[in-house]
Amino acid sequence: MTGRADTIISFATFAASLYAAIKLWKLTRALRSIVGQIPPLADFQELIAQRKGITSPKPVAIAASLIPQQASIANDVREFLLSENMKAQ
Repeated sequence: MTGRADTIISFATFAASLYAAIKLWKLTRALRSIVGQIPPLADFQELIAQRKGITSPKPVAIAASLIPQQASIANDVREFLLSENMKAQ
């Protein structure tokens, strides 16, 4: 009886894996088709210009320092936000 249960579970696992692989293959093919339709950018500055500005109604900025220091970077972040005409809290 144990052999039957193992066989049934194995076939079910294979079927689920095959289904997932086919879905992933179709999604990858669709995404590559979409990416192929996007014209290449001339340079990185063009990308920055396209994405300039705040697009979220409630933007949030999180700043973390990765170096050990005693001073807070909150003032630097606040100055940057004010220089970019963004609301600093």
